[in-house]
Amino acid sequence: SLNDFENINNSFVIKRNPLELVDSENNLLKYDINKITDYFNNFSNIECEKFKGFDVDLSNEKQLYQLTIKHNNKSEILDVFSFSKKNNNSNQSEPNVERMYAVLNNGEYMLIQKYVFNKVFISIEDLEG
Repeated sequence: SLNDFENINNSFVIKRNPLELVDSENNLLKYDINKITDYFNNFSNIECEKFKGFDVDLSNEKQLYQLTIKHNNKSEILDVFSFSKKNNNSNQSEPNVERMYAVLNNGEYMLIQKYVFNKVFISIEDLEG
């Protein structure tokens, strides 16, 4: 599932067995199977920059997305936040449009690049048929 906190109408859940596309109001939508297959394939080559021993204060950052993947009875949750220059040891606080912070399962902090992740942070309209 993908929750888009800037535009909740872009949020969606893809269910399996049977395959279903569900919007933020729990409505079943028609989908394009090729678009869903392509979306799943987009997860195969995603890489991040990990923080090792880096303290990040996310209290002033805006949560942008929450991506949840359930597989083999396990859930992986990636919370994604804006990346302001304030946390990058600069006095400026405008958002950095190239990078975002991410926290995996409430523990592992990462720096992710938008051009890598924009293929999974899509709108529900990108999957509809």
